[in-house]
Amino acid sequence: MGMASDEMRQIVESPDWNQLLTASPAYSDLTFRRKEDRRAYPGRLQLGWQQGLKTQSSLSDAHFIGLLLSRLALPYSSVDHFDEMPIPFRAVAVDMEGAQRIILEEGSLAQALQATIAIPGVFPPVEVDGQLLADGGLLNNLPTDVVKALGADIVIAVDVGTPLSEREDLASFLGVLNQSIGVMMIENVRQNLLLADIIVSPDLQDYTTMDFSAGPAIVDLGYQAAESKRVFLEALGVNDTQWEQYQEFKSSRRREEPFRAEFLELVGPSQRGQEEIRRSLEENIGAELQTTALESDLNAFYSLGRYRALSYRGITREQEEGLLVEVTPKSHGPPFIDLGFEINGADIHNIRFGIRSRTTFLDVGAYGSEWRVDLGSGPETFARTEYYYPVGWGFFLAPRAFAEGENTPLSEEGQRVAEYKETSAGAGFDLGYGFGSRSNEIRAGYEISTLDAQVRIGDPLLPSLEGTWGWPPWDGLSIAWTVLLFPGAVSGWNFAPTGFSRVRVSPGDFPRPS
Repeated sequence: MGMASDEMRQIVESPDWNQLLTASPAYSDLTFRRKEDRRAYPGRLQLGWQQGLKTQSSLSDAHFIGLLLSRLALPYSSVDHFDEMPIPFRAVAVDMEGAQRIILEEGSLAQALQATIAIPGVFPPVEVDGQLLADGGLLNNLPTDVVKALGADIVIAVDVGTPLSEREDLASFLGVLNQSIGVMMIENVRQNLLLADIIVSPDLQDYTTMDFSAGPAIVDLGYQAAESKRVFLEALGVNDTQWEQYQEFKSSRRREEPFRAEFLELVGPSQRGQEEIRRSLEENIGAELQTTALESDLNAFYSLGRYRALSYRGITREQEEGLLVEVTPKSHGPPFIDLGFEINGADIHNIRFGIRSRTTFLDVGAYGSEWRVDLGSGPETFARTEYYYPVGWGFFLAPRAFAEGENTPLSEEGQRVAEYKETSAGAGFDLGYGFGSRSNEIRAGYEISTLDAQVRIGDPLLPSLEGTWGWPPWDGLSIAWTVLLFPGAVSGWNFAPTGFSRVRVSPGDFPRPS
């Protein structure tokens, strides 16, 4: 793009790389129901049932890194060929189906950049013109041959490959993954180094492929490595006049004017999804594009949990510039299956293990609806279901039903004296309202249930408990307002004719307060 070194350094140092590379939205950005999922299943082990049981295709969704590349490449959306860039450019990728090297020289610059960094297992592959592309480094990590083909007389190769790890560093998943990538690349790098006239090799032995946040330190190592080649690089120097002419040529090709979209085009979502996204993004049309506001809207849709990533770029239709928003649905679902494992060590003499799952079906009966099914086995055996149906203007209906059983120990002065087997079943119905931020909701509803508690271990003369809750009908009425602040904190209140409670729980109190 013809950027000066200080501009490139700002790109390296300014972003929050931990957020850019995160596997999912931050908890604070999630909608209410997705916060419920994260609190109930904090391990985030999610499967999907899309033509069979599947896992996610990568550690990161690449949503945030895709937005960064969209923002950087937006001024060059109308470039037809990468030869028209301030500096002629090629991106190297690999066709994951055909196992062939692909040289990207035209099309979407943002897509080309994302494809060429799509490290398998870390970032998902990128579909470009029907081909599923991943990081070109798999077959050609130092493409001196590509530069030679462009007509370069002198090739200066900067080898940023890190040395292979020692055995003690291969004890983790990321360590093995990083080493596997290095082993695949190293032989091709050795061959292509032979085509370079000057090789600049920063000392990166203390860093790995995943050390994005160490950018400033790595930049400094790059300067040191170039300084060590000063004698060879100075021999290629040009005079002041030639340098100024070159800078003017680059500047004449730079594009920094504001982007204004006259129309909006959406690719990827369903018809109802298109309508919802279009309503939210309409304010970006017919005015100078504010990328911060646009990306905030796209992040809001990402937090719904139904899309893997959203990105944007400029397009031209009939001599008019427009905004193209690409929405990538998750490839492994819906439905989505969250898994959790439980170890209950409250009683050191009776440590209990359990497994639980939550299956979420989307758009059952209407767009935006959810059917949730929770199953558990172990210390607590349960089956719960709720159908969430939005009726419009923020209101929703939520019928639900449950059946559960649990063995509850009773202790006296630290000694276990009995254990009850509790079983209950019931059903309920709520009318609720979700507030505009989608981070809290208020419900009013009715629930009726039965409870049966019998002595399982202990004195058989201990009393049993059985009966119905929610009858007379006013016993089952309740109103609840809940705000999920962060993973270990809840604020809200619940009111019923039989009692009133206010709940405020801090992170250290309970992992899953109820």
